[in-house]
Amino acid sequence: MTRQEFEIAGVHAYRYAGDGDYSLLLCHGFGGHGGMYDKWAYHRQGKFGADIWSWDMPGFGRTGTRGHFDAAATYAALTRLVAEIRTRQSKPLFLVGSSFGMFIASAGLCIDGVDGAVGQAGFLIPGGPALTAMRMLFASPPMQMFLASPIGQACWINTDEVNNADENYGDPAVALHMKSDPDRLVAMKLIGLATLAHFEPPQPLLKNAKPFLMVVAEFDRMLGGVDQVRANFEAVGGPTTVLIKNASDKHQIMLSETEWFSEQVDNWCKVSLNR
Repeated sequence: MTRQEFEIAGVHAYRYAGDGDYSLLLCHGFGGHGGMYDKWAYHRQGKFGADIWSWDMPGFGRTGTRGHFDAAATYAALTRLVAEIRTRQSKPLFLVGSSFGMFIASAGLCIDGVDGAVGQAGFLIPGGPALTAMRMLFASPPMQMFLASPIGQACWINTDEVNNADENYGDPAVALHMKSDPDRLVAMKLIGLATLAHFEPPQPLLKNAKPFLMVVAEFDRMLGGVDQVRANFEAVGGPTTVLIKNASDKHQIMLSETEWFSEQVDNWCKVSLNR
């Protein structure tokens, strides 16, 4: 199996073609891009046969101007991408959001053609307490004045200070590879996070009826504990499941616990298809 790369629906996308019963569309994290999941995708596709897609969200990797993120534009891009994937295959399609990508994977439940979603190590869910608190912060008059000022417009967030790869990826070799990746995101404009705080999907996620799986390490330091994850997860309706990797403290369990994560997602997808 070889990775395919192409420009479709206005974004840079990747495909690991497979003949399984369903497809996955990966939504990457804060400092990442769609091409960073080779290790997981090759392993998973080889063992379970899923048709795996991935993409660079606008402002990441090779899509748009790097570091210039906009949540509404990202949702619009995902909607176009899902429609394009649907013209190429008709299998059930599940989104997989990693960390920061949780926001778009959960919001993507509103998109026709998406059959369910998996969230890995994240809690940025529209309607949840984390994004609600972020909205209050960015909506405050002092913050609005700051963002409108030349200094606010010039502010960037260093992704390495948000995500310590040495601690969170579970493998020093993987962390080194990530930090040397020329397509990774080094910094994001602060105003981009404001668009995330104010973003709302077309319908409240409490009205969702599609299956949603949340996977989290028991002692993930970036997320502040399983209880915080559950509190945000409660913002999503429908058949939802929280799966905990006991005794693990790694944020990127998708990469550090590849075998376990792959088996859990495959089992969940097959159960969801048979509901």
